[in-house]
Amino acid sequence: MRTHKLARLLTSAAVVLGVGVVAPVVTAPVASAGGYGCTGGLVDSYGINADHGVHAGKKIADVYTYWDGSQNCQVVVKRGPLAGISTRMDLTTYAMTTSRTIKDWDEDPGYFSSYAGPNWVNGAGLCVAEEVNMWDQNGTLAYQGGSYRLHNCG
Repeated sequence: MRTHKLARLLTSAAVVLGVGVVAPVVTAPVASAGGYGCTGGLVDSYGINADHGVHAGKKIADVYTYWDGSQNCQVVVKRGPLAGISTRMDLTTYAMTTSRTIKDWDEDPGYFSSYAGPNWVNGAGLCVAEEVNMWDQNGTLAYQGGSYRLHNCG
C-alpha cells in the first residue's frame, strides 16, 4: 500500500537530516523480505534480461514476490550492468481474479539505483501479476514486460 512508500520516504529524510540512530548498513540476502521492506516469505522469483539497448541479452534485474498471509509484496532488484546506477524503473503489481479482473494494484515509478518497490496488494483469494519497465543509463528502454502469468493464487 502507499503508506509503506511514505514510511520509506520519511525514513530516508530522517537519515539525510541526521535524525535518529546511526547504524551500520547491512545488505540483506536475496530471499530476505525485510531487506526490501516486505514481510512474509518468498513465494515467487524470476530474472529479467534486457531485450533492448546496449545491455540486450544481459541480466538486469530479479523480481521477488513475498506473501505474509494476507498481502503480497513485490520488489524488482537491479542486477548486472544497471546495479548501482540510478535509472528510471516502474513496477506495477496487480492482484487479480483467475479471469484477470484487477481487484487491487500498486505502482512504484521513479529513478532507483538498487530496487523499485516494495509494492503491496491485498492477496487473499487472488492471484498476482506484474508489469516491469526499466531504462538504461542513456534513457533507452531496456526492458518492457513482466510476468503476465498469474502466480501465487490463493
